[in-house]
Amino acid sequence: MSNTNMTREIAVAVLPGQLATTNSARLLVAATLRRAGARRPDTLVLHGGPESNATPAAVSALVTSAGNAGVTRLVAVNVTDRLHRTLGAITRDADLAYERREVPEDALLRA
Repeated sequence: MSNTNMTREIAVAVLPGQLATTNSARLLVAATLRRAGARRPDTLVLHGGPESNATPAAVSALVTSAGNAGVTRLVAVNVTDRLHRTLGAITRDADLAYERREVPEDALLRA
């Protein structure tokens, strides 16, 4: 039995209050992955908040862009229920792993 350690490369994107266009979604993914450097992230963490809102077209463009860039897993942190449902449906169609997490803001500030 071999001992293999699988490490994930993670990129974090902070969702703006309003993500309305497909171009803004693509730019968000491109800028986030570019900041990750030479490593190719396989996980994209989307940090939202109670004011985060995105159109279904923008969410679709975001997920498609992430998938095309090699992302296989999307984690949504502190997103609204509406955005969670939209992300869940679109990531399911795009065959990306998806999970939602709720993290207290003070815990994020300590990290």
